[in-house]
Amino acid sequence: FVNKLDREGRDPFEILDELESELKIKVRPLSWPINIGAKFKGVYNIYEHSLDLFTPNKQKVSERVEISSLDDPRIDESVGETDAAKLREDLE
Repeated sequence: FVNKLDREGRDPFEILDELESELKIKVRPLSWPINIGAKFKGVYNIYEHSLDLFTPNKQKVSERVEISSLDDPRIDESVGETDAAKLREDLE
């Protein structure tokens, strides 16, 4: 349901709320964006515990980083401390 994350768009929480409200179902994301729009860095795969990193103007994932948990320091190394902190906050 959520795509084109490299473009400015709506907050993922708003989209999830709308899906639940309109479809009358409970939803749970399997992946979560790391920033959006021009600052988009990739997605965290909740199910597989990995980061799929994005490079602008590429048609595919540029790198996959396997991580052990949201506390894994490789998240900070891969996306920066600010975006890593936001990802952790969003997924708490």
